[in-house]
Amino acid sequence: KMKLIPVHDLIKDKSLLLIDDSIVRGTQLRETTEFLYQSGAGEVHIRTACPPLLYGCKYLNFSRSSSEMELITRRTIKEMTGNAANVNLSAYSNPDSPEYQEMVKRIGVQLNFTS
Repeated sequence: KMKLIPVHDLIKDKSLLLIDDSIVRGTQLRETTEFLYQSGAGEVHIRTACPPLLYGCKYLNFSRSSSEMELITRRTIKEMTGNAANVNLSAYSNPDSPEYQEMVKRIGVQLNFTS
C-alpha cells in the first residue's frame, strides 16, 4: 500500500477533483476521500470514465469478484430495494432512469463525494 503524504497548501480548503477509470468496490476511493478530508480538503468531487459496474468480469482483474455483491452498485441496489436477488437491473444501467440517478447519488453519499 502506497503511503500518501499530503501537501497541505495544495489541499487545505480546496475543491478537489479525482478522476478514475471506474468505481468497482468503492474501497480505494472511500479511503482516498477520507484522507483528503482529513488533510483539509473543502470538497472532493469524482468523475469516472466508466459507468457504474453492475457485473464483474472474470477476464478483467480489477472487476473480478467472488460475488457480485462485492460491487458497490449491487450493494447499493440491495439497500434501495431490500433485495439482492430477482431485481431487474436494466433500469440501473440506463443513465436517464430515476433508479440509476438514485443509485449514483447514494454511491456518492456512501463514499462522501461532494459530487
